[in-house]
Amino acid sequence: MKKLTMWMLAVILTCGTTTLLTSCSSTSDNPANPDSEKIKATDYSNKANWLQMPEITKDVDAFYIYGTSYIDDSFKEGAPNYAPLDNQEMRQRAMGEYMTNSSVFNESCNVFM
Repeated sequence: MKKLTMWMLAVILTCGTTTLLTSCSSTSDNPANPDSEKIKATDYSNKANWLQMPEITKDVDAFYIYGTSYIDDSFKEGAPNYAPLDNQEMRQRAMGEYMTNSSVFNESCNVFM
């Protein structure tokens, strides 16, 4: 029984060590997003880059961050994990998110999205 316990412990430690070492390996030779170097910083002074940019009428501003609404190419190999800000499908889904969730804050603050 003691030999079996020691053997099982050795197997578990070997599997655990292998898993740990492989999960910590570098992926720099295979980046998750090959387009990441092409991404430009968003110009937030451009009103077209906002879905909702209210007039400042309240004392408090809220920047509503919502879950992803871009799913068109999300599961295709090599597809970027983001949508261009002018992607109409993404903007329509985001507007639905605004209407159902963040608009409740309109009475108390300026909601930016």
